[in-house]
Amino acid sequence: MRTRPSAFLCLLAVAMTIAAALRAQTAQNPTLTVHVLKPGEVMETTAGEPVSFSYTMREPLPDRVALRSYISFKGPGDAHVWTNGNLSADRKTFDFVVPIPRDTAEGDYVLETLQIGVGHMSTDLKPLPDVRFIVRSDPTFVIPSIEGDLSSNPTKAQLLRSRAKQIHTRLDDLIKNPRALAGPDRIRTLSALQRALFEEDKALAETKSDYLKLVGNDNRLKEAAAADFDEIANQYAKLEKRIQIGLKVDLGVQRGLVLASYDKTEPTTVLRQDTINEVAGSERTLLLMAAYGEYVPPVLVQTFPQGATITYYRDNDTPKSASKVSDVSVDFLTWAEWTFKAVLAGYPDKTAPYDPYTDTHRVVEICIDSKICK
Repeated sequence: MRTRPSAFLCLLAVAMTIAAALRAQTAQNPTLTVHVLKPGEVMETTAGEPVSFSYTMREPLPDRVALRSYISFKGPGDAHVWTNGNLSADRKTFDFVVPIPRDTAEGDYVLETLQIGVGHMSTDLKPLPDVRFIVRSDPTFVIPSIEGDLSSNPTKAQLLRSRAKQIHTRLDDLIKNPRALAGPDRIRTLSALQRALFEEDKALAETKSDYLKLVGNDNRLKEAAAADFDEIANQYAKLEKRIQIGLKVDLGVQRGLVLASYDKTEPTTVLRQDTINEVAGSERTLLLMAAYGEYVPPVLVQTFPQGATITYYRDNDTPKSASKVSDVSVDFLTWAEWTFKAVLAGYPDKTAPYDPYTDTHRVVEICIDSKICK
């Protein structure tokens, strides 16, 4: 029983037939004509003006077959110009408009390649006729200055990871800084810590500004990102205030304005360690933002028993309400320490802290009835 050949085999047979015809044509001198000028004449062009050629076949090519064409000319030295052709409506002629850039080298350009492709096959037409043209330099062309600045265009995550690395480097310097070591000279130690916090606060403001530019026009994300950076800045401000209090008292004792017996400031060891912790915390926050974005991943709030109304807030913040009673998933938390409050009729209100920096399970459990929790 005879089977009908597949469409692919038919198309392949057509392509092979056309390619064979093209090879048969190339056994003779290919008909390569130059628009406008008479055969044998040489075109002369000025750099910046294109030159045009056409290749005319003896038979039209069939439709519904992938066709392509390519022509190139070799000039002086390593100079080359080339282009792809367009098949005319009669499907017999490929037209080539060869661009000649304004900085093209002056001299003779000789036909180097003429290639016709049918389907997956390509045929170089040979022998090639002596077709050439001359390029004259453009007297009005002046090579422009290419001096400029190369700038990086990081993504939000790339920016944050880069700035986190810088924080880590500064933190290492702070830890190794002999002036910041807790010793008998409290003023020197506190001054070094104050200076370190000043530099971190300055760098944080720059990172915040650069990051907000990358956020774009999404106001919701801008507000969330600003809150993330402001949380770090607020922690810096609280610590800096404690250091300033110590400096004022220590300077007062040194100048005899405050009695040493009234020196109730915090030990420098505590302030130094808190400074290290805060700077390390800012590095951690930037890396978490780089990994997850402006918001903490959704947090599941579970209460025992269920059905409690859930509110949540940061320090000195207006409480927000969850979308429904517990158990409930809470979205759009910015990077900060939060407190969750559960209110259920017949039970005392209960709260539970949530630290997104250390809690990777993203679950908050609030025990309302201790009998159930047990």
